[in-house]
Parts: sequence; C-alpha cells; structure tokens
Amino acid sequence: MYGIFDGLRSSGRANLRRLSFPPAYPTTTKTRYEPSTAIQQYSTGRSSVLGLSDDGKVWMWESVMGFQIKLAHVDMVGNKVDRVIAGWDRNSMYVINVGIIYWASVQDSDVVPGGRQERLAVADTMLVDSVTIPGTSYRRRLNNERFTDDSLEARIGQVTHHIVLENWIVFTTDLNKIFCYPTILHIPAFNIPEPIELTTFRTVCPSETLQVRDLQGSFIRFAVFTTSGTVLKADKDLLNAFHDASNTHPVHPLPSPVLLHSPPNNPIISLAYGDHHYHALHSTGTITSYGLEPQRCGALGLGNRSISHLRGVTLEGGAFGGGRLPSALSPTIWFEPLMQTWLQDMNWASSEPEARERGRMVRSGHVGACEAMGRYFEREGACWEDGVTGEDDMGAYFVLKVASAGWHSAALVLVDEDKAEAARNSHLARPPSPAPSLAASIQSVDTQGFPYEVIHSPGEQLVIGIQSVGQWFWDTGRWFLGLTARDEAREQPGGGKEKEVRNSGETETEAQEVVYGWSREHFPRLRMEDGEAMPGEIEIM
Repeated sequence: MYGIFDGLRSSGRANLRRLSFPPAYPTTTKTRYEPSTAIQQYSTGRSSVLGLSDDGKVWMWESVMGFQIKLAHVDMVGNKVDRVIAGWDRNSMYVINVGIIYWASVQDSDVVPGGRQERLAVADTMLVDSVTIPGTSYRRRLNNERFTDDSLEARIGQVTHHIVLENWIVFTTDLNKIFCYPTILHIPAFNIPEPIELTTFRTVCPSETLQVRDLQGSFIRFAVFTTSGTVLKADKDLLNAFHDASNTHPVHPLPSPVLLHSPPNNPIISLAYGDHHYHALHSTGTITSYGLEPQRCGALGLGNRSISHLRGVTLEGGAFGGGRLPSALSPTIWFEPLMQTWLQDMNWASSEPEARERGRMVRSGHVGACEAMGRYFEREGACWEDGVTGEDDMGAYFVLKVASAGWHSAALVLVDEDKAEAARNSHLARPPSPAPSLAASIQSVDTQGFPYEVIHSPGEQLVIGIQSVGQWFWDTGRWFLGLTARDEAREQPGGGKEKEVRNSGETETEAQEVVYGWSREHFPRLRMEDGEAMPGEIEIM
C-alpha cells in the first residue's frame, strides 16, 4: 500500500493503492506463488520503497509501478543479495562477497556524479550507476583465507548492520566496530576513500566492553544498541567531525556519542526517527518522546499547542514556531483521552487570578517553568492507574510498535478496555448525579430570557444556554419556509401533544454531571531547577 511517496514533490492527496509489478511478472497471491514477486524483505525510504524477492530480484517503487534494479559495473553472477535498505537520499543493498552497494534515487540521479539512470530495452528494468563501499565484502566463515590480517577487509570485519542517512551510510561489523561512509562527495574511480571508524563509541562506556546488538536511524540521527542494554545516540555533527578529522588530523578531542538513559527495569528496545523528533519504545510497552516538532504540529505526541507546554514543550522560534523538549526531559506519551481532559482543565486553572502569572510563564515557553511542569505531570501521570494495574501487570495501553517519519508518528497499541475504564472511574470525585429535571437544571435566565446553567470548571465559569444555536437556526429556517405550527399539526397526528412528549423525553435524558478529583485543584506552583519558586500564593508542590 502507498500514500504519497514524496510529500515535498506531491501537489495533492493520493488514495492508498497497492504496489504493482510490470505486466510480465504476475503477482503472488494466496493461490499462486511467483518467486519473482514474492517479497521476503522490504525497506521504506524518504521517497522510495525497496523490495527483495524470493529469487533475489531487487524491486524499487517511486510510484505505484515498480521496476527491477540492475547495477552497472557490478558482477552479480553467483552473488546473493542479502538485504535491501532504503534511505533518505540514497538506496542500498548488501550483497554477499561484494559488500554494501548504494545508488541515488532515480529522481535525484542528476545530483550524483556519475549517477546515471537508464531504462533498458525491457521496460521493467532500470540500470543504475552505483558505488561499492571498500572493505565491506568480508565473510568470516566463507572466505576468511582470502585476506591477510592487515588487509582493509580484515580490519573492518564482516558487516552486520547498515543504515542509510542523509549523505552518510553507517554500518557495524562483527568486530563490534562502527563505521561511516560519505555518499555525497565526488568519488573518482581512482580515489575511493576508505570507511571511517567511529572510535569514540568504544570508549564512551569504559566500564563495559562494547558489544553491538543493533543499529537504527534515519535522516540525520542514529543509535547503537549494545547487548548490555546501553543505547548510544549520535547525529550528523559527529559524522562530519570524524570526516573532517580524517582529512585534517586535528588535535582536539573527537566528539563522543550520548548515552540515552532509561530505567534498568524499563530498557529501550527500539527507536523511531522523524525529521526532527524521535520516540523510544520501552520494554513495558510505553513510549518516551525526544526532540522538537516544527510549527507545534503535535509530532512529539504530547498534545496540541494548548496543553503541550504542561508536558515540558518549550517554544522554538517564537509563538508561531516549533516546540522543543528540554534535553533533561523524556516524557511518556499518554493514550488515555481523559488524561488530555485533565491537562485541559489544568490549563483552564492557570487563568485563575492567583495562578495567572505562573500560567503566563509556562505558556510563553519559559524553559525552567516548562521543564518543572513537565516533571510534575510526568510524575502525576505515572500514578494514573494506581490501584488498577499491578506492578508487574500490563497497563491499560501497551504499545507493540512505534513508527515515525517526517513530521508525524504512529503507534500500534494493545488496549485493555476494562482496565482503562476502571482507571477512569478511579479518578471520579463522586458518582454521577441523577438526571435533573428541567426546573432543577435551570439556575437563571439571561437578558434575552433564555435559561442557562452554570458549569464550574477550574478557574472559569462557562455559561451555556440550554437553547442551542443549532436549535435557533432550525426554528428560524422552519419559519422562513412557512412551516407553521398549524402545518405541523396537520402533518403529525396529535400535533403539539406529540412535540410536548418529545421535549419531555429530551429533558429526562439531560447529561449527568461528572466531577473528577482534579476539578477543584489549583494550577500547580513548583520550584524550578535553579531553585527559584514560581510566583503565587499557594503552597509549593
């Protein structure tokens, strides 16, 4: 299935349609097996999809119709494609006994020196110029005898994982080494550079020997997972620094990756990267959020711009700019809708006279205030299911998978409706009251004579007219069309009597009042990281 392959190039919406193969290649179905179109592994990039079929064909889609990839100047006879990896501006495959091979997308071939793309005589195949990364062909068990100990292949080792970032390919080997390779530079055939080892990954954790378990990343960020559960993250700045060092040999220390912390009892098992944000999936089925969201688009998963500041999101680039999470925060994404209502009510509470000044601090993006507020609501939110979910039990919402791309994210979540409802009920301040009569529900009348009731909400009182705007338009429209009371009486047996019964029934089904435990709470007054207390008169929480 596909939507829009490249949103930057698209001029409109696209309906989801199934990826297809050229007419000469029948599609594999439940009743028919075709090894050329049976996809055993696929990878999605910024504007393309790669697929590896059972018989070793590499398919590429940059629109609905796919085509085969043939590599110019690469002898594929007797060599098997092990995997395909799509990336940001390049695509790649790993071929056993050959190594990592990459090429430009068909759309971007003009920006790559020698990036020729040519349709062959058969319309289902694309011939592409490609680059093979030196030293990546090593296969320890198959051809260990081919290389001496001081050869480039032996020093690098056998490739175990690789990813394609913007302008870079990063890969790991069975020697627990991490390498990078530039993909944007002019690469004459007589001067192909060697991969650059990222040596600081081996020294950032002196207490343990680095043993690589996985490599994940996209666009400008990546992370290395170790067998001990450590997650080391880095970005393009580290790669650029190592590349500069390989050319100029500077004396200043090279940058090190950053340790991505997680509780020992809740380790990170995978990361999902968007353009400017990323998410970590933990073993307990929760997601934590990092980075920034352009134009406060909600990519962090922490709510819209009216409440995300309560989760710690600060302003980036002014009121109409983006939102950034302070590096000290890693808030959990909440999937319970009532928790969003809780935040909205707390945001209302910030308009009370006593809380107005600290509410203004948080809404304006004050880093210290937002960070303190994010810590507070993270701590309180962690207790949402107390008394409902045991310490070792699965929560009401258990995330199975998380994905990010561009400015958005998605998650596959297992929901226990009974637990979720029990948790919601545990926050009721009192059970719902019986449905009131019309006389009891009317507190006063406005200047036009319409009855209204006063709904108490933290910091505000909303006066909502019982006669809705929609009903007014309905009555006015019937009058304009000449549907008088006499006409209605003729159309309906019993006339006005039936209408009275209907209105009486509507009165009996008035919404019951529900009051939650936080409905009378003040907007929290906290002490910020620098020790300064937020303004206000209530006690510091």
